[in-house]
Amino acid sequence: MQPQKRQTAYKFWIKDIAEAEAGVNEDGAMYFKIRGKDVLRVNVLAVVIHKYVSENGNYVFVTLDDGSGQTRLKAWNEDTQILSKAEIGDLVMVLGKVGLNNNEIFIRPEAIRKMDIEWEQVRRLELTKLYGKPEGEKRMAVNEVQDSPSTVVEEMVVGGESALSIRQKVISYLEKGPGTGVEEGELVKSVGGKSEEVVQELLSEGEVFRPRKGYLKLIG
Repeated sequence: MQPQKRQTAYKFWIKDIAEAEAGVNEDGAMYFKIRGKDVLRVNVLAVVIHKYVSENGNYVFVTLDDGSGQTRLKAWNEDTQILSKAEIGDLVMVLGKVGLNNNEIFIRPEAIRKMDIEWEQVRRLELTKLYGKPEGEKRMAVNEVQDSPSTVVEEMVVGGESALSIRQKVISYLEKGPGTGVEEGELVKSVGGKSEEVVQELLSEGEVFRPRKGYLKLIG
């Protein structure tokens, strides 16, 4: 029996998400057309610039900015706990479903994690390689205390090699592997560096899954 695949959480500039076109598939489910892909879930790295909590606490929204544009995370009832620790100035990675409400495209978060400032540059390089720089792009304003020439790191380097480079090697290894999946230990041994940490990151982002114990496979 084939394990059920989770929908890929695609990475885009926020500007791309804000300009998405909503549609309904043959099963009656809503999806969003973004850069030629039919998208249900996204993976966003951005800065929290505003937070609102209703008086009774059953509705919370957070505004994010990634330098290309802004979007809102919206949560209701028990889901508001997901946004409880997000504070203004935090750099966060968000996995969530794209939604539409009153003609506003937003993200309904499934998971959120505070990230170190170095990952801003890693994601910027990754998205620029995939899609190019967005028009009118500006740098994310991560915590004013951190966002200074002396503390903004131009590239996250792990053990002499950039995290983005290790990530690309892991993905390339998986792409070249058999359809049944790649043995996890062999991948870590072959790629080296901090590949084990990168694998865990890809698993948490929904980019990779385990078709069976000890094996890895790209989603999609």
